[in-house]
Amino acid sequence: MAEIQHAIQTTSLGDLLVTWGGATESDTFQRFEFAESVSEISCHTVGTFGGATVTYKGSNYDADGVALSQMDGTEASATAEDIFSILDRPLYITPTHGGGSSESVTLYMLVRK
Repeated sequence: MAEIQHAIQTTSLGDLLVTWGGATESDTFQRFEFAESVSEISCHTVGTFGGATVTYKGSNYDADGVALSQMDGTEASATAEDIFSILDRPLYITPTHGGGSSESVTLYMLVRK
């Protein structure tokens, strides 16, 4: 079991692209901490899910957090390739996943300032 570290790139517009790459069913994800307030959080989840559900969780204190919401009010989770914006703006976001086998997923989170 490994903790998948996030990589951070700055886009040409000055926004952040946070990537967690190649997670399998036995891995966990490193928590991301926002350094400043943001206007939009867009999540794109891709890969082989093998029955897994990837959920984006948030917290305003140092803990695992609770499931965040998409803009339409549904849970911020994916069982196949999906892209959606997050309604909530927590201090921390930690993706989680479970229920899969032979999975390999990559998560991209665009953080607009």
